[in-house]
Amino acid sequence: MIRMPQIFLWCSALAMALLSPAHAYERGDWLVRAQIAGTHTEPGGDGLTTTGLNNAQFDYSEQWRLAVQVDYMLLDGLSLGVSAPLEAFRHRLFIDDGDASQRMMDVEVLPLTVSAAWYLPKWRSLRARLIGAWQYGDVSNDRYRSGSVPGISDASLDNYSGPGIGLGIEWDRDSHWSWDFAITQFALSQQVNIVTVGGTTSLDVDPQILNWSLGLTRRF
Repeated sequence: MIRMPQIFLWCSALAMALLSPAHAYERGDWLVRAQIAGTHTEPGGDGLTTTGLNNAQFDYSEQWRLAVQVDYMLLDGLSLGVSAPLEAFRHRLFIDDGDASQRMMDVEVLPLTVSAAWYLPKWRSLRARLIGAWQYGDVSNDRYRSGSVPGISDASLDNYSGPGIGLGIEWDRDSHWSWDFAITQFALSQQVNIVTVGGTTSLDVDPQILNWSLGLTRRF
């Protein structure tokens, strides 16, 4: 499902790309970013109806971790990078129908993100970049909280993946160091496998995750 925040980010990024040429770092530069990275998730996925819940959607808890990102400038103003937190996110998975919310599972997810960035012209000490990304989340230690949802005896989560688009802003301290802030909206695909007396059913979770990061960048 496409949500308003995604539409806004896509339209803003497209407008900026059409109006501005790329200009920033030079080809061959390496950028290493030390970050605090976090997540904000909107409820999504298939509706789940059980005793006490009606058409409930899935919702991840918010988390933050220390993270590292390494970028390489393929061309002047165009970079390719990879990023990951230093340890897995420890999420709680809720199901929420608007009237009642149940904590259904505890899960650890280690996301790996590959991204490309298109830098816009620098203005004083500020520079902006448009971000296109793909994220893969490796799920481990997914534990169903026994008895949390009536009628469900067990549940497990698949790994997730999906595209994202975002914006980043940097403020230069000098020619080598800069402060950095970025947000990226991801539309991810994921399934949860639910075991009931009638058998196993797979439902879409499809988390709509907004990733944010704040940190310090070193240019080499």
